[in-house]
Amino acid sequence: MPDIISPAHAHALLQKGALLIDIREPGEFAGESIPGSENMPLSSIATRKVEAGGKEVVFLCKSGARTQMNMAVLGKVGGQQSHIMQGGIMAWKSAGFATQSSAAPRKGLFGLFG
Repeated sequence: MPDIISPAHAHALLQKGALLIDIREPGEFAGESIPGSENMPLSSIATRKVEAGGKEVVFLCKSGARTQMNMAVLGKVGGQQSHIMQGGIMAWKSAGFATQSSAAPRKGLFGLFG
């Protein structure tokens, strides 16, 4: 069963090479994500296994609710060294860590003006 860790602990693990797996749906992930994270939507994760190559795995969602409700499933696909980041990407941002967006930037008034 994965343990629950803070965003600071997750950041430290990421710096050491851990895999950061975002279980939100692709549209959510495209809107905002953590640099270096991979998207494995919860809707399809039960049929997959994280190929961690011996690295630790940290799962996250938006607020931590989805990851905590699905701890048993995530533990099975993440292996023995898996964690859940408490508070999700919202807590990550609150802790002052960077995020990125792959969605096209929106322009002003109906996309006509910058």
